[in-house]
Amino acid sequence: PGFEGDDRVRFIGIDTLETGSGTLASDAQKYVESLLENATKVYIQRDPASGLTGTYGRHLGLVWADDILVNYMVIKKGYSQNNYSDEDQQLVFNGISLDQWMKNAENYAKENNLGMWA
Repeated sequence: PGFEGDDRVRFIGIDTLETGSGTLASDAQKYVESLLENATKVYIQRDPASGLTGTYGRHLGLVWADDILVNYMVIKKGYSQNNYSDEDQQLVFNGISLDQWMKNAENYAKENNLGMWA
């Protein structure tokens, strides 16, 4: 609900480098494109903690590609630090809050020297 037409969507919880600012930004863009282009199903989920729109009027969303949360994977691969926060832990997947999932993803990237943590 709320995601219609060709409105722009900002991926909640991630803040990658701007396109054109180097290899890491380019790699992040290619990674996201590959997930979305090869998906048979893409779903954008609204996050109650973040609201529907953010700065610049863009919609905010959790982006799923074939049951893979793209936002989470971008952090786990080290293309972005974790910027997600939900103190009320409103979204829970497999018994773990999304807030914790995102923290775990960043810790994984750091521990494995991936992307920006290399």
